[in-house]
Amino acid sequence: MTQICRTSAILLLSLSFLASCAGKPPEQIKIGASTLNVATTALAGGDPQMALNVTNAVLKDHPRNVDALVDQGDAYYEMHICQKAIPAYNTALSINPHTAGAEIGLGRCLMNSNPKGAVAAFTAATQDNPQDAKAFNDLGIANDEIGEIPQANQAFRQALAIDPTMRAAKVNYGFSLALGGEPQKAQAILGPLAMAPNATPRIRQDYAAALAIGGNLNQAQAVLTQDMSPADAQALITQFQNMAAQIATSQQPAAISTAAPAPAATPTLTATPLQAPTANPAPHS
Repeated sequence: MTQICRTSAILLLSLSFLASCAGKPPEQIKIGASTLNVATTALAGGDPQMALNVTNAVLKDHPRNVDALVDQGDAYYEMHICQKAIPAYNTALSINPHTAGAEIGLGRCLMNSNPKGAVAAFTAATQDNPQDAKAFNDLGIANDEIGEIPQANQAFRQALAIDPTMRAAKVNYGFSLALGGEPQKAQAILGPLAMAPNATPRIRQDYAAALAIGGNLNQAQAVLTQDMSPADAQALITQFQNMAAQIATSQQPAAISTAAPAPAATPTLTATPLQAPTANPAPHS
């Protein structure tokens, strides 16, 4: 009970700081020992602008503060401003080349424009922080994006070895197995997740993809129609069938149309994370 009360007190202090500083320009924010904790709390609470105000204030007097640079990059990333996030991450890495947080952020920003560069960034992050399950999950997503499915599966397995409860990695691993021509294994992983009370439409769609790729079209239709019309479900199943045909001929699976929610294939990062890229990168992060 003491620990719960202590944690609650810290949270209340952080929330109080956020409320008092919201909207203030960086120069008006008092810098203290726990300031960056407030920035982290703001990011976790979905307020990247507040985090940006705090980190800008820190960097005004301490421009080489690596933690502040990473938090600044993360705030810009959450605001979908990678053209400003990337310089923040690169500056952090110029000061400390082994900053895993900056490498993860850089990888997430590179995912759409340079997926091979994202793989390199995530690989560096896993080397610099080999206990970061989110880094391995993002690495798996990036490898799937460039068609390196065995490497993707290995990364997802490593993420789950570190954190067996990481649902994002489980979902991404299942979908990756389906892409790699192992739909039965994918169904074994995705089925329980799709039927759980907290399952999302995205997870059910990934399960339906595994079912359709494995030839279980009626079951896939039943899963999809929980979240969309029968016509939309049939259109998506047709795309899954095309993927299955391409997998069978060792061709890279075609992209899923954005007309319906797409299965995980590219962080959030929903990576793990920051949330992408379940990851963020488009899959589960």
